[in-house]
Amino acid sequence: MRVLITGANRGLGDVITKQLLRTNIPLTLHLTARDLSVFDHSKYTSTTSTISYHQLHLDEENPANVSALINALPTFNHIFHIASPWNKTNLQQAALADLLAMTTCQRNELLVLTQLSKKLIEGGSLIAAGSIVSTI
Repeated sequence: MRVLITGANRGLGDVITKQLLRTNIPLTLHLTARDLSVFDHSKYTSTTSTISYHQLHLDEENPANVSALINALPTFNHIFHIASPWNKTNLQQAALADLLAMTTCQRNELLVLTQLSKKLIEGGSLIAAGSIVSTI
């Protein structure tokens, strides 16, 4: 069974990844993070599964780079789209540059979800729990 988990390096994505690996069901896991150096490979070990890592930036300025990553992926039985951008700026005081960055993330979020939906095998599932988060 092939599974993709975006934002797998922390939070909900990290928990889902660890739970799937504990099942001992043979899986081919594809995990994404915006920075591949954040993965602690010792946390993601399995004798029955194979794991590959991919870099996915939702704040990528060039949507062709996002598309290229998604297009290079195989089809999946299940997709957990957990990746979420985090804006460190208070929304009420956000500068134009911050708002434009959020807009870029939203565009890429729509692109990712649209393209990932085409990567599902018949009967597969796509669970999208990503969101744009900021302080208020």
